Amino acid sequence: MVRDLVWGIMESRLQEIKKINCEIEIFDSKLRNKDFLDKAPMEIVNEQQEKKDRALATKKKLVDALDRIKLPK
Repeated sequence: MVRDLVWGIMESRLQEIKKINCEIEIFDSKLRNKDFLDKAPMEIVNEQQEKKDRALATKKKLVDALDRIKLPK
């Protein structure tokens, strides 16, 4: 039972990481897009970079938390 709970937590963290990876890809795509960079106001570009930075920080926390989870024997 505890093992199932741990697996559920791990699976949940992996799903969150997967979602965040998709968000990071979207931010990267925008930030690599020359048209976006040329046309968007600098405050919007900076906002996208900040969102990407927050997503990366969240991903790191989730990965670290996942690394600390130990399966019961």
